[in-house]
Amino acid sequence: NTRKYQVAKANLIVSELETSKRYVKELETFSYSFAIKNDSEAYAGDVVITDSLPDGVEFVDLTFEMHGEKNTVRKLEDGKVVAHVALDAGEEIEFQLRVKASLLPNEDDKTIENKVQVSYSNNNYETNTVTNIIEYDENAHNGNTDTPGVDSKYRITGTAWNDA
Repeated sequence: NTRKYQVAKANLIVSELETSKRYVKELETFSYSFAIKNDSEAYAGDVVITDSLPDGVEFVDLTFEMHGEKNTVRKLEDGKVVAHVALDAGEEIEFQLRVKASLLPNEDDKTIENKVQVSYSNNNYETNTVTNIIEYDENAHNGNTDTPGVDSKYRITGTAWNDA
């Protein structure tokens, strides 16, 4: 005698990946953010988040709140950011991945692209790809890593007004 059981699987929704800044200076910290929602009545255990960071950034940390507790990942696994999470039915987890732009080998700006992979129960999801531009910063090469001030140069996208 055998019986057939159907086990309910969770349905995950992965949000758009967003970046805190499109243009970043060398050695500047910025972040990526995204969310995962369990859009079903089933529990989703062992959801794996993976980010193979692009060349040009250094990992700082990944933070998220799960079941009311704040979690922080500070170590890479095989050179990748990896987090294991579980989502109750209807639960949503927001993630913030902080990175720091590396020094550039020359004065040429560098364009980088990043996306996050999510896997659960033999299903693979990906966020959209986000583009950042790491800008050469002479101060970073001269050892001056103070917070950018009045003398800093920034690229402005969109509309800018000068009320001087």
